[in-house]
Amino acid sequence: MTAMARVWPPPGKRGYPCSHTGRGGAHGDAPARLPAPKPMLVLLLLLLAPGTLAGAQGNVTVKVLSLLSHPILTKARTSSLNAGLNASITAHKSMLAPNVTIEMLYPQTVATPVTESLGNATENANNTILVVVGPIGDIDTMALLPMLRQHGVVALAPYTGSSAVRGWVPNLYHIIAEPSGELVALLRYAVNHLRVRRLSFMYLQGISFGDGEYHFAVTLMRR
Repeated sequence: MTAMARVWPPPGKRGYPCSHTGRGGAHGDAPARLPAPKPMLVLLLLLLAPGTLAGAQGNVTVKVLSLLSHPILTKARTSSLNAGLNASITAHKSMLAPNVTIEMLYPQTVATPVTESLGNATENANNTILVVVGPIGDIDTMALLPMLRQHGVVALAPYTGSSAVRGWVPNLYHIIAEPSGELVALLRYAVNHLRVRRLSFMYLQGISFGDGEYHFAVTLMRR
């Protein structure tokens, strides 16, 4: 992995400035910034609101598979994320229908592949509703997508760093901006509001994202 810094326009040439914040952790997959549990719980609780399951007969069990873990994250960070998730669910249980019960599921270990965790959850998902929170990272999200489609499961708030897993995918419900969209917004802000002559552009090389965003920015600035 290589971090490259470019200045646009090059010295002595005119062009449009741009700014873009790099995304990604030390290994180029798990992002440095992590999602807050509360926005994810808003989505989950909206799905489980009383009106949503008003026509359900008998008791309904909703199994929530938390994939808010990644080998690059410390144990304390992973524990904090899941503790926040559990606290939010407990604090908002009054929003659930009386016949709805939430059961939390977790991977056996941090190193357990996300596909294995989902496979274990689907084996015991008879007469239940299964949803996934996460995963973290582009690689895990792309690896999980075929199984999500196969079992008709939706992953809420997958946290990804590139545009590779974006687009219309019914099984992924993103709650953060698409990276290319962020880039366009920053370009417009720099050109139309800041009106600066030049900005540095940092991007990563040798991983799943970085080069594409850089070339996309250059294309926009040359229009």
